[in-house]
Amino acid sequence: MNKISKIIAAGIVATGLYAANENADLYNRTIHTVTDQGIVDITVKNIITGRHGYQCSLTVRENAEENGKTINPADAHSLKYNNEVSFENLNEKSLRKLVSENKIEKWDGLTLYNPSSKFNEGLDNQGNKKGNTHVASYIGTRKGEPLFAHQHAYKTKVNTLEELIDMGFSPVEVIVAQDQ
Repeated sequence: MNKISKIIAAGIVATGLYAANENADLYNRTIHTVTDQGIVDITVKNIITGRHGYQCSLTVRENAEENGKTINPADAHSLKYNNEVSFENLNEKSLRKLVSENKIEKWDGLTLYNPSSKFNEGLDNQGNKKGNTHVASYIGTRKGEPLFAHQHAYKTKVNTLEELIDMGFSPVEVIVAQDQ
């Protein structure tokens, strides 16, 4: 490794800009995640790729598209207006039941609400109070625990439902990822 490469590598490590385990923030890399259903590849997104604050939504849409599915563009607050919603008014128990009954498909979006999110202010694109502040892709289960890929705090992450809840999120609705 030449001197310039060493300096660049040291800078990447020092700033935390490297893909570690299932959390990463460099664009154009892949997270390989083991689920009960097999290995899932998730393309890492980066805040720079987002438009108009749609970063989590853009990540969900692009991961769906890369896997032959479509979710129409909107931010997390407004996805329900131009996509099919298969289940709404969810809570942890009802979501776990849907997953255990295989009623949610891989790459469907799960909208989430976080009461402390900076995105709670204002109205959605239909003039209604915002009820969703985030969206994640359902990618399967690990040891029976629902698993989701999402972009949060400038990083692409894979988290269990339990971890999302511990982060302050609560499930709201399932957005259907349509076949292309």
